[in-house]
Amino acid sequence: MANIRQNNICVTPKKQHQKKGGLDTLAQLDNETPKTTVVSPYETLQKRAFSKYYTRKILMPLIDLKNGREKQYWNTFHCCNTLEQNSEGKIISKYCKNRWCIVCNRIRSGILHHTHRKSLESVNTRFITLTSDLTKKCLTMSDLDATLDIYYKAWNKVWRNTKHKYGKLKCLRKTEVTYSYRDGWFHPHFHIILENNSDEADFMVAQWIRIIEEYGGIASKKANKNLPADDGAYAEIFKYLCKMYDTIENKETGKFDFVLPYPAQKLDDIFSALKGRRIFQTYNLRDVEVEDFEVENATIFMDEKRDYHTIWNWEQEVRTWVDYDTGELRTEWKDFTKKEYNSE
Repeated sequence: MANIRQNNICVTPKKQHQKKGGLDTLAQLDNETPKTTVVSPYETLQKRAFSKYYTRKILMPLIDLKNGREKQYWNTFHCCNTLEQNSEGKIISKYCKNRWCIVCNRIRSGILHHTHRKSLESVNTRFITLTSDLTKKCLTMSDLDATLDIYYKAWNKVWRNTKHKYGKLKCLRKTEVTYSYRDGWFHPHFHIILENNSDEADFMVAQWIRIIEEYGGIASKKANKNLPADDGAYAEIFKYLCKMYDTIENKETGKFDFVLPYPAQKLDDIFSALKGRRIFQTYNLRDVEVEDFEVENATIFMDEKRDYHTIWNWEQEVRTWVDYDTGELRTEWKDFTKKEYNSE
């Protein structure tokens, strides 16, 4: 570390030129960016360092649970520890692909945006949220597991009825679970973007309200929303299965820090209940594997030439990857604002 501190010269980010083609464009983005914004590969690396740093910071309470997921939590601790950069600027790494990893979830969000958004925006769509009062019974992990069983069964009936009445529709469904400190219960729900040419979305919500009653629940019209599929809807549906972090703003500096959104045991309960369940389900869309994503989808292509193959090693203290041979830092640290970091 002494050599690192003495030689903490950061790689100077040159003006970047994104390569043509779907894979290169995807690899340069952790998440979809606004249509008016071009994110350079260097900024992608900065955001990845930001994600890596805060994943490490919030992970220890989950590791300290010492349960059956401890090994997987440690795998996330070591996720993206080393970057390999060839002389042409191609940067690769190894990823844990766990559902609670902020780094991997940003990569997944990018895959989903680039795979499905254009297809869904080519038709009329609505953004639907489906839930019920059964959430009030989700006080334990076992309760949550049982409610998820009901939700998946009810959804299968809802989709079958919708498909039978309206035929072939494009649809993307995502499962999400949150936890309420105030109420002390879990809140499982579905987010859906559905092709809507007439009243398909209204029909789907009505079917959910009716069918969930068959399982002893009540789904109110107020709680089950049917809204326009705008940018906010895509940001909501393409984020992952649960809130992995929260932010606390320092009112004096205006900066924010990442913390676990819920008690570690509650987050672990969510991961346990969702184990083996499909988070994203597509209908009449090109299927893409986001759980075990291809490493190529996370590759970054820097517009820089180097004389040698470089190995960059993560150093939490300096919040970036370091070339141990030279002390060179791969990125400068940037305190992203919440809006900047969450720009999809």
